[in-house]
Amino acid sequence: MRETTKAHDRRKRAGYFHRYLKGNGVDVGCGDDPLKVPEGKVLAYDRLIDPAHDAQTLADLPDDHFDFLYSSNCLEQVEWPARALVNWIRVVKPGGYVFFTVPDEDLYEQGFWPSRFNADHQWSWTMHKNVSNMPRSINLLHWLTQFCGTARILSVQLTDTNYDYSVSKADQTLKDAEAFIEVILQKRRHL
Repeated sequence: MRETTKAHDRRKRAGYFHRYLKGNGVDVGCGDDPLKVPEGKVLAYDRLIDPAHDAQTLADLPDDHFDFLYSSNCLEQVEWPARALVNWIRVVKPGGYVFFTVPDEDLYEQGFWPSRFNADHQWSWTMHKNVSNMPRSINLLHWLTQFCGTARILSVQLTDTNYDYSVSKADQTLKDAEAFIEVILQKRRHL
């Protein structure tokens, strides 16, 4: 689906590469579409590259090392997303950023579980509903509050670029539509 490449120009226009995605970074779960940054370098971290790369533990990555961690549509595939995010924050330097996306359950799963479009999805995500009809749904806004001791929430936004709301029962991300929630956190300097 090449979601990182698809979002590149929009993120460039928004100034994300100058604010959050510069320096020494890691792209967790990048597959064959790693993040490319104009300033700095990015470690591609995925089991397709090295079977020891575990997105949940990042066991082989040091604490407080990266300026940023980026992950596109990976967190919905891990068994324990809270454990993963704890480790994602752990490997970022104080003051650094964790920038990730998860598919929005209304735009992507469209009320079907298990996901009709990606059998690897273990969780669905929403930011608008307190109660979901999806059996493994996480309200991202509520869920993120457990990390407020270690990270500040800078942005949580629905990204629906080129999404056609009149079309249903189709994976619009196979073309040029974006259908995810984009989150930017900043690791607290004093823990």
